[in-house]
Amino acid sequence: MNDKYDGFPSSGCIMKKLIVYAVAALVIIGAIVAVIIVMLGREPEAPEPGAAPVPVAADASNRELTDYAEDILRCIASGDYASLGAVAHPEYGVVFSPYATIDLSANRRFTASQVAELGRDTQEYIWGIYSGTADPIRLTPPEYFERFVWDADYLRADKVKIDKVAAKGNALENIDEVFPDARYVDFYVGPTKGSDGTDWHSLRLVLEEWEGKLMLSAVVHSEYTI
Repeated sequence: MNDKYDGFPSSGCIMKKLIVYAVAALVIIGAIVAVIIVMLGREPEAPEPGAAPVPVAADASNRELTDYAEDILRCIASGDYASLGAVAHPEYGVVFSPYATIDLSANRRFTASQVAELGRDTQEYIWGIYSGTADPIRLTPPEYFERFVWDADYLRADKVKIDKVAAKGNALENIDEVFPDARYVDFYVGPTKGSDGTDWHSLRLVLEEWEGKLMLSAVVHSEYTI
């Protein structure tokens, strides 16, 4: 035949190719949708713990000391006890004082390895006595941290003092007597507006030298006491 359309694909052939292309496109779209559904249904991954703060030298400047103390606060705020344990004093450990008056015979002390596990520790300990009632402070580590450590956002402190107490209440201030050779940073959060001025909070990180570096030796909480 001498048809002018000879050599061109027939309409049936074209239709078959279009069907094949359409099916392939649907398969690709289906695969993309399936991937999106899987990703949406997947549980979010927990963030990896941050790197532990790097201990500063014993002769660190005030700026370096403050930055180091703020890094420790971030560990506390995020519940990164492993990093907190990494900066705990290897020999002395860390003592926790619920009030400004430090009593080494009554306050709870933990070794560096114990500090690293405090987030999973469900045992109740006696940390001292409550101001005003003298009842024993019997709490698990997470409960203690909520009440006597991270009871305010100290990363937004109103005052930050180095080797000085930012605010004093009725409690005896003996941090310089108990830790005469230590450096410490006091983070103070002032009273709320319109209050009677007694709802202030303070957290002091006490740092002692170990092999030329400053390591965390005490976490001292302070507030208005009766």
